This record gives sequence, C-alpha cells and structure tokens, in this order.
Amino acid sequence: MTTEKTLVRAGPVKHDSASRRSHPLRILLIDTSPTFRAGLRQAVERTPDLQIVSEATSGAELYAPGFLLDADVAVIDADLPDQSCIEVGRWLITQRPATAVLLLSYSDWDVYLVAARAARAAGLILRSTEPSQLISALRQAASAPIFTIEQLERIQHWSQSLGVRLRALGQREWQILWLLGEGLSNDDIAKRLSLTENTVEKHVGSIYEKLGLHSRGKLLALILADHLDVLSRLARGTSPLRFV
Repeated sequence: MTTEKTLVRAGPVKHDSASRRSHPLRILLIDTSPTFRAGLRQAVERTPDLQIVSEATSGAELYAPGFLLDADVAVIDADLPDQSCIEVGRWLITQRPATAVLLLSYSDWDVYLVAARAARAAGLILRSTEPSQLISALRQAASAPIFTIEQLERIQHWSQSLGVRLRALGQREWQILWLLGEGLSNDDIAKRLSLTENTVEKHVGSIYEKLGLHSRGKLLALILADHLDVLSRLARGTSPLRFV
C-alpha cells in the first residue's frame, strides 16, 4: 500500500505560487461526507492563500443553473452517490479546462488510480491524509499533476494486464460480471436480466475465455483481489469501457 506521504508528493512542478495569482487558490469541493467537508473547510480557513468557493454533496448539483464552477482545484468524491466520478471530472474539465481535478478516496487501490487518470484528474488523495499534507496537495495540483512515478507504473501495469482483458468484455458481459460478483447463480442472473439460462451460460463462458479463467471460483477471486466490484460504483450507469 502506498503511504499518504507518497500520495501527495508531486513530480516536476511548474511554479505558480500564490504570490503570482491575483486571488487565493479557489477550491471546489464535491463530497458526500459532512465531516470531511467541515475538516477541509477549517484547514482552508486557516490558510490565507486558499479559499473554498463552492461545495456540493452530489454530482447533479454541479449542473444546476448558477452553481459556481470557477475554481482552480476541484476535489471530487470518487464514490458519488448519483454520478460517475469519471464523467463528472471529465465534464468539469471540459467546462473549465484550467481547473485541476483531484479524486478523493478511502483507498489507493489500483482501480481508484486508474479511475483518477480516466477522469483526467491531477491525482488521487486519501481521506485519511493529514490536513497539512492535503493543503500541500491542493497547492501542488494547481500547478502540475501529483501522480508519483510509482503510481503511474501501477496504472500502466493494471491497464496492460487486467485492463486489456476487461476491455474485451461486451456490455452484457459486464452486467453479468457484476451479478456474478454478487454471488448470483446463472438461474438468478437469467431472471434478473430476462434472459434464458442457456444464454447466461454462454455469456459466462465468454467471460471466462476473455479473462483467461476456467471457473467461477477463479473469477470471484479476481473480482475480490482486484476490487472489480468498485468499477460498478465508479461507472454509475456508464460503460466501464469508458475508462478501463
């Protein structure tokens, strides 16, 4: 597991200090946890060169008329309850190209790092990061991405090994993969998706072949070991192929 210190260490930074800005570093916070928002708000209020300009508790709030998007750094909850964090990050950067996005997570599992890159984020930060390190990460992200070499290597390895196999799955196979991960039988999956059990069996066989597996036990072990169930939450209704 990568340490918190490593997570907020930046690579080469284009120096753009607060002294060169005509305003404090503006922060947009999109997070479901009132405790985290309050803690970050307190840390920012003690920091003269930072300012939280707007807050949201869901992705949908960003699309509301009049919501203030003009920020230098946006911190986005990776597990938004209503939207894909990847889609939200991409949309925000499309609206405000100069905004640096940071994905916020409880863990630095590879799947979250891959999601952060897919969201065009500048980096991934942990909820457990100390306030002083978090403030440092916000400042650094405003100037350059904060992914470490080690994190980038993990993202590349995931993409070239597991990612390339996942990209071979079709949309129906993804649906069945999620349900297999929930422990449903072929019969249960058939009823859930209004398919015949024979059709489900064919899809399951195709999933095994594309992922290089030979049994349901191996598949469940892969889902657990690589946290593939998280992909469903990160996608939030959009195709996982958008970022794997």
